[in-house]
Amino acid sequence: MMTEEEKNELLFNRQFIISSSELNVFKGWNSNLIGNLFIYSHPNLEVTVTRKNKKSIALLGYIFDSENSTYSNQQVLDVLGENETFEAVLEGSDKYAGRFLIIYHDLSDFKLFHDAAGQREVFYMKDDNIWLASQPTLLSEYVELKKGVEGAEFYNSEKFKLRKERILDTTQYLGLKHLPVNHYLDLHTGEPTRYFPKKRVTKLPLEEAVKLSSKYIKGFLEAVSHRSKLMIAVTGGWDSRMMLAAALHIPDSHYFIFKHKHLKDTDQDIKTPKKLLELLEVDFNVIEYDPELESDVKALMTKNVELSNPVLYPAFYNEFFKKYKDRLNVTCVSEAARNYFHYQANQSDDFVKKQYQKWVDDNAVSFKENGYHILDMFYWEEKMGNWLANGRSAMGSVIEDFSPFNCRELMTIFLSVDEKYRDRYNPILHRKIIEKLSKDVLAVPINGSLKYSIIKWLVIFKIYPIYKRVQLWFKAN
Repeated sequence: MMTEEEKNELLFNRQFIISSSELNVFKGWNSNLIGNLFIYSHPNLEVTVTRKNKKSIALLGYIFDSENSTYSNQQVLDVLGENETFEAVLEGSDKYAGRFLIIYHDLSDFKLFHDAAGQREVFYMKDDNIWLASQPTLLSEYVELKKGVEGAEFYNSEKFKLRKERILDTTQYLGLKHLPVNHYLDLHTGEPTRYFPKKRVTKLPLEEAVKLSSKYIKGFLEAVSHRSKLMIAVTGGWDSRMMLAAALHIPDSHYFIFKHKHLKDTDQDIKTPKKLLELLEVDFNVIEYDPELESDVKALMTKNVELSNPVLYPAFYNEFFKKYKDRLNVTCVSEAARNYFHYQANQSDDFVKKQYQKWVDDNAVSFKENGYHILDMFYWEEKMGNWLANGRSAMGSVIEDFSPFNCRELMTIFLSVDEKYRDRYNPILHRKIIEKLSKDVLAVPINGSLKYSIIKWLVIFKIYPIYKRVQLWFKAN
């Protein structure tokens, strides 16, 4: 059974609720006042404030500077605070990575925005007050949330219950919205506004993009190491290999893989990293965790994050929370740069189609004019901003995590590279970055399974799209 101390720490761990009214919050929670808003936060969520003249800026979460690796949250925020306007603060934040929420207040502006991939989630609604919270379940402690009419069929469907993915800014509750990626929220009106992209992306040669990206990634991980010890999952794939290459020089990093019940020792996600790290003479930890949980732990974790995946609870609680919560878990959000939606079909109900069609109608022209592929942006804003962000919220209830790719300037560099270098199965950009960071980690092939190798060659010979269309036709018929 959990101790009372564990219950208090785990309940809405690293979460926040913000209101224009004072609230009676949980024991031990912290409070700050920005403008007329009361910010209440769990003690494990760092809140940093800078005030200058008649301007206040609050940071919820953490933020890193790749060029100044020793900077604290306060130092980064103070640098941002030197900017005179909200627009300048917003633009100035592009070079930083983190999982954060920034609230800006001066005589004319009262606005809020989050990190590049929206990993510090924000749910909001406006009645007589304005309400913001990290999760609907936390907000429901103070506001009665009612199920909405629009989208009710989708949000009550088995598909939603299985996949647990919200659609764009919608939720299943009346009046409650989820702040979209690349939007800020006006705290006077309660209305979101898109702020990215505003200018055309500068196309970069492959080698220049590799040089710039490598510098960012290495700098961010060095910045993390000044504040916390690292924990890095290593699998058979591209993203974790890049993290390994960037972190290899950082001492006391903990490399691991959870041996979930579906994994065998012969699977690529265990066999490949184990072989590689043995060659590198680096410890690799295959963690076989206790699959059992007490009912009170399950109930609390379900309450913490509305759409969390119960399958992960035992690993999250028994390992991350009980053994490693003093570390920072390094994760990845680079898939948007790997053409993930090129071969996928979407068969959905009318509500989903209507929402996605509106997103296309509202944004397609702007994306094209500014040199961004609409499918890259869809993955960035929808998949990363909803599915991935929800997973990060669940993980944040047991251990803090960070992706060095969660930086708008770095994401823009990735998307400035020709698509032929960013294929899902043959990402030349990723390989070149890994080579730049550490050639040694390429001693063992990435994703070396027969299936992956066949797909890679189909891509190289440009016949994979044909194969995929045939496969989808047979599924549909």
